[in-house]
Amino acid sequence: VGPALVPTTTYTHIGNGALDQLEQAVPTLQACDWVRLVRQSLQAQGRSRFELGPTAFVVDMHAGWLASALPISAMQKMWQTPQMMSSLRMQALAQEQVQAIALRDFGERLGKLQKPLDMVVWELSREALKSLQLQLQLEHDLLLRLRRYPNFTHLGHSSALHMQLAALCAAAPRSLRQLQKLFAHAEQEVLRFAALCVLSGLAFVTPAAGFASAAAAAALPVTPETKAKQNFLSAFLRKLF
Repeated sequence: VGPALVPTTTYTHIGNGALDQLEQAVPTLQACDWVRLVRQSLQAQGRSRFELGPTAFVVDMHAGWLASALPISAMQKMWQTPQMMSSLRMQALAQEQVQAIALRDFGERLGKLQKPLDMVVWELSREALKSLQLQLQLEHDLLLRLRRYPNFTHLGHSSALHMQLAALCAAAPRSLRQLQKLFAHAEQEVLRFAALCVLSGLAFVTPAAGFASAAAAAALPVTPETKAKQNFLSAFLRKLF
């Protein structure tokens, strides 16, 4: 009997439609090879084996892990290689195949080579999207609500802006346009943050249905508890940055 797969947090893309809505709101993403790859894996029901030359990756979105002998930094560099997508081969896996295929590829090292999928997707998405010019289609504005925080302490690059956006979107749904107005100096980065959260399975999105709905979602009552959390976050960010 091979080693059991390490349980991780469920990657919540499965069936939630967030990626479709994100691509409608930010159409530039539809032309991004990395986003297309995420979509292909979703269309394969979230269980896949990818092969690029001698390198193999096994992904189980339902269980929330990716297995690879490569560190995340090496995977990021792969996306800088021209024509990489044309060389990538994907095999959809049935639920009962995943463990056998992963054990065949990685053997006893499997447990050590499994990585939390949300962190891998966040880092690879950050690399893939960093040079894209993103533009929000106002008629398809979205409300973004985090289901949980990005694991900033383990991510390779975390900014004060991302931490502020995470705090806002964890407290209440926020419209992307509203966030762009709030951080007018960083409209592109607001959209990148939203894309990272959705691609990583960390966020729910719903149509903003006009600015009135977006404003109503933001205008939640500020309780003493919420105010205390906001003050703590502000003080924490000042110390860090």
